[in-house]
Amino acid sequence: MKVLRDLNVPLDVVQRRLPHYEASARVLSCARRGEITAAIPAHAVTTLFYVLRKVSGQAVAEATTDWLLQHFEIARTDKAVLAAARA
Repeated sequence: MKVLRDLNVPLDVVQRRLPHYEASARVLSCARRGEITAAIPAHAVTTLFYVLRKVSGQAVAEATTDWLLQHFEIARTDKAVLAAARA
């Protein structure tokens, strides 16, 4: 199964945000174990890095980004994809 997740899933886990922490952690675990093919929008990677660098520091931002890129596909987005979604 392929699932598209938004930025809040990794943020829930990294920042231990309740009440969504447990559900988001399960999604990330499934992605890590290869039980699902997880994707995240490209803009979420840069936004996640920015937010984590501000609240948790450079090292956490880099490690989280590396992990995300290892375990998640990056959803393709271009003008044609957005136009199709709009239609």
